[in-house]
Amino acid sequence: MRKFLDLLDENNPELYSMSRADVHARELYSIVLKQHDDGRLTRAFMAMEDVKPFDIQLHTHAYSIDITAVTGLIRHHTATPIMLNTTFPYVRMPTYRYRSMLREETVEQRFVQDGLANLHIEDYYLPPGGSIYLKSSDIHTVSCTAKSIWIIEEGNRETEDTKFFGIPFRKGTMYRPLQDSPKEVDMCIRHLRSALEQIVEAI
Repeated sequence: MRKFLDLLDENNPELYSMSRADVHARELYSIVLKQHDDGRLTRAFMAMEDVKPFDIQLHTHAYSIDITAVTGLIRHHTATPIMLNTTFPYVRMPTYRYRSMLREETVEQRFVQDGLANLHIEDYYLPPGGSIYLKSSDIHTVSCTAKSIWIIEEGNRETEDTKFFGIPFRKGTMYRPLQDSPKEVDMCIRHLRSALEQIVEAI
């Protein structure tokens, strides 16, 4: 946790220039602690309200990620593609090749239908202080209680398109940039700093 607190102490300009609100779900903040020299991001996610299961649809990433839970009750949901001759329960999900909502493209350009996937879905809690590693091809999502915080460290970009499972949605007012709302960023920084300091002091 110390390394994340150190990044926060750097007060990098991307804290304000790249952070966003309503990312993936309402009242979910993405605070960019650092953009590394190779373009990788280290981001803190802060949920100001409950995120219910599958409010954030199942998806893969364009890069591997490390997720570290900081505080709150965070549940990690995973999905494994399976063959039809299995005894595992599975769900048929519409599949799309997906491009980031941060691109200025139409819904049709962002979501390209890619058939159906048979997915075996499981979940488990991610305790504060715990971390997990996901390959770019791993299918997952998260749900959590209000005031939960987790940090994502991106690996190197491996692909432009990712996989999205479920019902496409429009960007609307989601993914709101915060460069003109420094007070919101400052609020998130205070919550994050307090949570990290409590953990570091306890170690």
